[in-house]
Order: sequence, then C-alpha cells, then structure tokens
Amino acid sequence: METKVPAAISLLQSKKVNADEAKGIVSDLNTRLLPLIDDTGYTTWDAALILLREGLEALLIVATLLFPKENRASDKQKWIWTGFGRV
Repeated sequence: METKVPAAISLLQSKKVNADEAKGIVSDLNTRLLPLIDDTGYTTWDAALILLREGLEALLIVATLLFPKENRASDKQKWIWTGFGRV
C-alpha cells in the first residue's frame, strides 16, 4: 500500500498522464481501506504504551552514549545530559 500512493502521484505528474491507471490505483486503495474506517479501537492505554516505548528507546540511546565500554564520551557527558534534559 505504501508504494501505491507515490505510484498514483507519479502517474498523474508524468509527462504522459495516465489518469485511468491512477484512478484504478486510488479506487483499489479506497476498497482496501474502507473496512478499516470503522475499526478504530484505540484507547488511552494504546497511546500510553507508545509513549512508554518511545521513552524506553530514548533511555536506551542515552545509556548507550553515556556508558560505553571504554567511556570514550566522558568529556561529552555534560552535553548529553543537557540534551536529555531538554527533551
């Protein structure tokens, strides 16, 4: 699906516009996405899990920067903590 939208756009923006093929792609996408419109069962818990996952990822990156095996970034720790605090 991700490649179909750019394909339709390129068909419409090319020198030889192929509107019929682009219309077919858009129609196919509409048919495939229509059943998903009513299936929006996201809750606050789902949003909280995304924030938790992203936070853990950020902590992992900071830990990787701060605690290397040979502590090569010891002179840059002040800047890493400053950047982490601004998030």
